Amino acid sequence: FRKAVELEPNDPLVLSMEAGNAASNGRFEAAIELQRRAVEAEPLSLAHRDNLVAWLVMAGHLEEAEADLRRLQELSPVPRDSAKDLAQVLILQGRFGEALELTGDMQSEADRLLARALAYHGLGRDADSDAAVRALNESMPAGDPIRVAEVHAYRGESDDAFWWLQAATDSDCDQSRIRYSPFLKSLHSDPRW
Repeated sequence: FRKAVELEPNDPLVLSMEAGNAASNGRFEAAIELQRRAVEAEPLSLAHRDNLVAWLVMAGHLEEAEADLRRLQELSPVPRDSAKDLAQVLILQGRFGEALELTGDMQSEADRLLARALAYHGLGRDADSDAAVRALNESMPAGDPIRVAEVHAYRGESDDAFWWLQAATDSDCDQSRIRYSPFLKSLHSDPRW
């Protein structure tokens, strides 16, 4: 990697890898700048744009993330599940009703239930949020405990969130999501994190 940076510091893939490295060290502003350079070098790369949106969300630049997600919808020649990402940004912006409207367009039942649980909570509809969490639990054969942890963390239920995160570390789900989930940020200051 160091050799690649030395030989081709402006290569879009190298820039994107540098951005990922910066993000993994919590340097999201640096990740954004590097990823922007990758997008400028390859403006039609959906992967570079997706990564940029992820770093924007983690840095709290939600309006810019939303604008980039909407651009991605226009650029993508193939159907993609942009409703999931857009709904998550809308939830983080407190636009729960709009996020809820997008759940019908989501391809994944688990993503739909996660968004509904979060949006219903934001709307003060706790019984509906609880029902979505129960459905999410029941829909998991081997499970995706990270989604359940995200709901509990977002609702301020830290003990439950950590219980599910422990279950995630004991399973074979994609644990890299734990580090970059904006819904788990509330747990970062807890010593258990």
